Amino acid sequence: MGQYKLMQMCISDAGKEDIDRAWSDLVKSTTAINGMRSNLMLESSRWQRVNSRLHALHTLSLTLITQACETYLILLNHPDAVKENIRELLMVPAETAQEVHKRLKLVRQVLATNRSDEHLQTVTGWVGRGDALSAGGKKACIPTAVSTR
Repeated sequence: MGQYKLMQMCISDAGKEDIDRAWSDLVKSTTAINGMRSNLMLESSRWQRVNSRLHALHTLSLTLITQACETYLILLNHPDAVKENIRELLMVPAETAQEVHKRLKLVRQVLATNRSDEHLQTVTGWVGRGDALSAGGKKACIPTAVSTR
């Protein structure tokens, strides 16, 4: 939810202080995930699968934060870089993780119907990764080398 709200702030007219606060909170949460991973590994090596998942979540979270902030910086110089239909879809509020997942699935479908060079790469990448993260809690699979990149 925090990742989605950060992206909404980055593509809207949110103030720099609000974006900085949201960014900082997400970085703290992501660092806490990494700390939990380290603590679990100290307890027992049987937590190896959990270690892999938490490492993937940590990396994915940092990537999403970076892409949202890159989008914000790009929009400072090029306000029309994000197409209006994509902006409108991303600005729809979502209250639950399931709503975020549904919203991001819809945005991915819209992005797929247009040429890839028409969309800001940071937004396209963020939507794909955000969708994977929002669906990740329901999947019972082990993160692979491809999914952790």
